Amino acid sequence: MDSSRFHSSSGAPQSRSLVHLACIASLLVVLSLPVAATWSVVSINTSSSINEGMHPSAAVDSSGYLRVAFLRTSSYDLMYYYRTWAGGLVETAVSAGNVGQYCSMALNSSDVPYVSYFNDSTNALDYAWRNGSWDNAVATISVQVNSTSLDLDSSDRLHISYTATSDSNLHYKWNSGTWQSLTFSTTFNYVSECSLALDTADHPHVAYQFGDGTDVGVRYSHHDGSSWSHEIIEQATAFCGNDPSVAVGSSDLPQITYGSQDLKRAWYDGSDWHTEVVDDVSNPNFCLFTSLALDGMDRPHIAYIVYNATLDLSSLKYTWYDGSSWHPETIETMAGQAPCSMSLVLGGSSYIAYYDPNLNNGKLKYASYNHPPIADAGPDLYVVDTAAAGWGTEPVDLDGTGSYDPDGSLTAYSWKEGATEIATAANPTVNLTLGTHDIDLVVTDDNSTDSPSDGIVVELVSPTAAVFRVDAEGRVFNDATFYAASFASGSADIAEWVAISGGTSSGDVLELDPLQRGVYRRSRSACSALVAGVVSTAPGLALGASGPRDSQALLALTGIVPVKVTGEGGPIMPGDLLVSSSVPGHAMRWSGPGPCPCALVGKALQPMTDERGVILVLLTAH
Repeated sequence: MDSSRFHSSSGAPQSRSLVHLACIASLLVVLSLPVAATWSVVSINTSSSINEGMHPSAAVDSSGYLRVAFLRTSSYDLMYYYRTWAGGLVETAVSAGNVGQYCSMALNSSDVPYVSYFNDSTNALDYAWRNGSWDNAVATISVQVNSTSLDLDSSDRLHISYTATSDSNLHYKWNSGTWQSLTFSTTFNYVSECSLALDTADHPHVAYQFGDGTDVGVRYSHHDGSSWSHEIIEQATAFCGNDPSVAVGSSDLPQITYGSQDLKRAWYDGSDWHTEVVDDVSNPNFCLFTSLALDGMDRPHIAYIVYNATLDLSSLKYTWYDGSSWHPETIETMAGQAPCSMSLVLGGSSYIAYYDPNLNNGKLKYASYNHPPIADAGPDLYVVDTAAAGWGTEPVDLDGTGSYDPDGSLTAYSWKEGATEIATAANPTVNLTLGTHDIDLVVTDDNSTDSPSDGIVVELVSPTAAVFRVDAEGRVFNDATFYAASFASGSADIAEWVAISGGTSSGDVLELDPLQRGVYRRSRSACSALVAGVVSTAPGLALGASGPRDSQALLALTGIVPVKVTGEGGPIMPGDLLVSSSVPGHAMRWSGPGPCPCALVGKALQPMTDERGVILVLLTAH
């Protein structure tokens, strides 16, 4: 798996405690759509008399073709489906004994599939791979496995997490030339339904369900290169932690989805965990079999089942986060009951491989959709002709690097002025003449699908045409060097327009949004290391181009600004160092001994002894 391109949970387990529930399995999903996607559904059963398709685990190879490992229940064989340019093929991977349960698949850098699964005949966790033909190996000692999850690191070495019915431990094995094993003992009654993902440093992240007395919940374990850490994400008396799925973003920050009657997501921002309800599901419905993937912008995409116990119906649902809101849709609703699981990946097109438990024999199906790429031509440009002594042409830098494909990669860029193509690179330099230029960018993905165009206006002016001007919106333009004995304004800070996620107001403490590159949000935790600054109230100097006020804010870079504060760290006195508090968007006094381990907001210039207030703060370099 190429983790530098896509981030996904490569395998997901079956819930043995929910064996009478209809379900779905393997997914490849992506970014937000302007409207609900139109999915094409294909059945790939080899015979109507064969029951197959349970525990499917899907992947997309380097050519964009779908691969699926699954269980044929009629004979308990591990099966393998793969597409080529000529069509789809189904073959038997392993047929010796009762094999193929809880399978999890990943592809190495040469598109060789590796599958972990439970061999009920030998009571062992096995793995198989196909390199011309299928080979088989035992990955661990004999144990009654109830979930497995497999991933491959950057050197194509296998990593497998699994849980067993015979103990309450999390087991982890990896191949570093020889097999290594770790077992983490817990005090729980049981653990199950594990999901493994490796980060860019090949460090493992594992999410799994646990039972503790009458409580159930979801737990997270992670190795940072030197030691393991474990944390309970949520614990409740019922419907908590069902079928968790973990994925790791480009900054190695994990996210986890799970069912707790509702569909829930948890994410780590670098200092604390946060949770949210993604889909509020009410009785008699409840959420199962979640599967999570992150797109190229580290935005979450989730596939899951909503089961209606009264009507005995299972709905395969899909939702994505577009940077500001979730967009759920239903792919298919199915009748009948059968146990299964779900996994999710991204690549080429979007695919959902799933088991349809119909009244006779269940079918393996896949739904596919190619999300169009998204073009981003950057902001409008105002350029002064300074090249060649103002002879009428000027090299102008265009920037389309914000463009991306939600479920694949970009293969072409086309910049056009009118019908004429003027450039074909992501960030080209083009020679433009004096005047106003309307330029459109269209990008193409690896399925030869073009994006809608995104346009910019480039205004190229002569250095003698407008040395100084004010436009209709009150913006002042100076085409030559600005000289002044001093610069005076009514405020004491310098700020810059930045992109934000969620609402902000003056005085809010801002931090980096770990889910979106180059985007900021209100701080969400105490002593956050992600703090970037404060929303300016009335800056003396504003840098950059302003945009929609609901997606941009003025981030104060230096100077003195009003800041929202709380008394969480004790009364604030002038000279106290301030850090983020647990109240969103607020700062508090840092009272700890020694050097401050978090990012500083600044130094207090006024006292504050109330529960909350606003004081002047001298911003500090972070």
